[in-house]
Amino acid sequence: MQLFAKSALAFLTLFVGLTKAQINGTGNLFYFVPSTGACGFTNSPDQYVAIVSGDVFNSYPGATDDPNYNPICEHNLTVTCMHRHSFELTIELELTVTSDKGTEVSAQIVDYYTSSPDNNVGLSSAAFKVFGRPLGEISDVTWDIV
Repeated sequence: MQLFAKSALAFLTLFVGLTKAQINGTGNLFYFVPSTGACGFTNSPDQYVAIVSGDVFNSYPGATDDPNYNPICEHNLTVTCMHRHSFELTIELELTVTSDKGTEVSAQIVDYYTSSPDNNVGLSSAAFKVFGRPLGEISDVTWDIV
């Protein structure tokens, strides 16, 4: 019986280790100007990168005291906006999906913020512009960490 319990525990540990955590929410989207973030990467505004709240970042499963080793740094933030607005922008877009589900963009998580509510998320200006909106804030977006 002890062998079965040890085997079951080992399998459960392996299964949990292989399962990707997924966290999601609804909040406001803002744009930020990336530089060297908590994940240790140096990024620029023309890259598709994202920022989440400090609470989301630090409570992500497997988070360590050193933010450079936080597993969230290996994940993307997918943001979906259902708003239909007509703004005219002349830009080249790398990753845009428009469907009945709205407009969606995915960007690597590279940093966290400490000043806004936990349910808000941020994108670099390149990723933010996918939504066809002037830089600023978009309310009621949904987001997923994948």
